[in-house]
Amino acid sequence: MIHSLVINKLRELRVLLLSATVCCVMTGCGNAISDINDTYLSRLANTLNLSPPDTVKLSNLNVPHYEFTAQQQTTIGLLQLAQLNQCKLAGLVAEHNNQLGKTASPANVFKYHLEFIQASQQCLQTLPAEQKVHQQIMAASNTKKRDLIHYFNAMLYNEIELARAWQLTYTPLTMTTAGVVETEHALSYFIKIKQHIASNDIANIDSLEIVKQLEILNTFRFNQKLISSARQQAAYNQITSQFLKQVDLQSLCRKSRNNQQATILHNIFNKFYLKKIQPYQAYLVGTLERMLPLYETLWQSPALNVLLDDNSEQHLLNNLKSSAKQHVIWWQKFYKTCEISPT
Repeated sequence: MIHSLVINKLRELRVLLLSATVCCVMTGCGNAISDINDTYLSRLANTLNLSPPDTVKLSNLNVPHYEFTAQQQTTIGLLQLAQLNQCKLAGLVAEHNNQLGKTASPANVFKYHLEFIQASQQCLQTLPAEQKVHQQIMAASNTKKRDLIHYFNAMLYNEIELARAWQLTYTPLTMTTAGVVETEHALSYFIKIKQHIASNDIANIDSLEIVKQLEILNTFRFNQKLISSARQQAAYNQITSQFLKQVDLQSLCRKSRNNQQATILHNIFNKFYLKKIQPYQAYLVGTLERMLPLYETLWQSPALNVLLDDNSEQHLLNNLKSSAKQHVIWWQKFYKTCEISPT
C-alpha cells in the first residue's frame, strides 16, 4: 500500500516537472523581455502609488497584396513543343502547363518565368530563325523579360516566407536567437536577383537557390522576430516614459521627506532597465543596423515607408533609439533632482 502511494506520488511529481518544463519552453520561465518590461512598469507604478498604463498594443501594417496582371502571353502549343526536341524549355513549359500553372506559389511563378527566359536562349540557338516556333519563343521570352520585375515583386510581397517579415509575432527576438547570418545571406541573395533584373543580367541568376533561401527564411523567421521586437520595445519605452512624466519630481525629492521612495525607484531602474532592458535594446539596435540596409534595398513600398523611411517618426531604428533616449533623460532629471548617485 505504502509502496503504491509512493509510486503514485512520484508519477504526479514527474507530471508536474514535465509541465513546468513545457511552461519554461513556451514562456521562457517568466524571463521573456515583455515580462521584464511589464514587471518594470508595474514596480514603478506600485512604488509611486499610481495605476499602471494599459499594456502595449501594436497593430499589423496594412501591406497591400501585390497585384499584377500580365498582358496576353504568346502561347506555345503541343505541336510547337514537339519541335523543341531536346531543348530544356520543352519540359519546363510542359510541366508548367500540366501542374504548376494552376497552383504555383508566387515564388514558383517567378522561378518558372525566370527559367523560361534562361532556357529560351539556348533553345533559340538550335532552331532556324524562320520557324514559327522560333518567333514564338523569342516573343514570349521578351515579354517575360519585360514583366520579370513584376513577378519578382509578387514573390517579394505575396510569398509568405518574405511577406510575414512585416507581420507581428508573439515570439520575441532574444539575444541568443539563431539565424542572423543565414537570414542576412538569404536577403542578400534576393537583392542580387533584383539587381540582376535591373541590369538585364538574367542569365546569372541562380534559380535553384530560390526555394532553398525561402526555406531558410521560414526556418528562422528572424526578420519577423526582429521587426516585431523592435516595434514592441520602442512602444514600451514610450509608454513607460509617458507614465513617468506625471510624477512631480520636486515633491518626490524634497529634502524634508524620507527619500526611501526615491531609493526604491533607483533600485527598480537599476535592476530592470540598466541590467536587463538596456542590454537587450543595445542588441536590437546593433542587429537593426546590420539588417536595415537589406530591408531598405529589398522592400521599397509606400506601405512600408512608415518603418523604413528615415523621416518617419516610426522608423524602426530611429524610433527605438529616440524612445530609449527620452526614457533615460527622465531618469537623469530624477537623479539630479533627488541628488542620488545613479551608481
